[in-house]
Amino acid sequence: MNTKPDPGTSVGMPLAILFLLACGPSEVGVLPAPEMHELLATDTLPANPLGEPLAPSGVRVLVEALDTERADRAVDLLVGTSTRADPASISGANVIRDASVIAALAELASRPGPLRDRAASVLLRNVPRSTLRELALPLAPEATPGGLRLAAKAGVAVVGDLPHVPEATSYLASRGDAEALTGLLDGLVAAPDGDAEAAVIERLGWVGSDPALSAVARRLRSPAIRRWKGRSRSVRIDVLEALHVHWPEEPAFFFDHVRSDKDYARAELQASRFLGVTFEGERPPFFVAGP
Repeated sequence: MNTKPDPGTSVGMPLAILFLLACGPSEVGVLPAPEMHELLATDTLPANPLGEPLAPSGVRVLVEALDTERADRAVDLLVGTSTRADPASISGANVIRDASVIAALAELASRPGPLRDRAASVLLRNVPRSTLRELALPLAPEATPGGLRLAAKAGVAVVGDLPHVPEATSYLASRGDAEALTGLLDGLVAAPDGDAEAAVIERLGWVGSDPALSAVARRLRSPAIRRWKGRSRSVRIDVLEALHVHWPEEPAFFFDHVRSDKDYARAELQASRFLGVTFEGERPPFFVAGP
């Protein structure tokens, strides 16, 4: 299969980005242009106040720096400052919902270059599915494993021939291929052990559609255990990881914050709220990871 971006979605920077910046709010917020210039010239970690919005002029400085020798540093600051600026940072989330920042990352993820995969990874891990789709940016990822995962989440087409990788099946399912989705759902039901179950959960998570994520969320009651980095780990952590990709702002899906059965209960409650899934019976005995 060979796909090309729609003629109306050319990825020339900075028109869409500058439009978002120009149409944004008046100059309020932290780290305006002079301070951002100073930060850009150093290797200092960002320390802007949690939950305080960024000044548009400061974001503009970083966007313009993406075409300079300080591009790596500009990406560091775009991600570091914007995750701290989002209100969800107060609860520990690393989420980006600033439209101008997302537009800049989308442009980087759509053009060849050393920062393409990194930008795609940030969009995949730190931007909510709903935000990415509502912005409808001219996103055109390459048909690489990371690009396929991002395209599925964003609901867009990739550029290039589909490679023979597991992500391709998930991508096709996200584009409405019923056979691909059915194969993944059947694979989840037939998984013979925790390792196989976790692998299918991950691939269904990449699909990103409500039917796929509903099937994933129902596994919050799975008693299965898998091997992970030389240890045993509950498959329910894999479920939380898959859901977190699409709702990174939701504390109930913070997969590294599970400390008691109440955390699994919170995750079930939010999965029911977001996806309409229901749970019956009792949860399996509490377990996260062990020998």
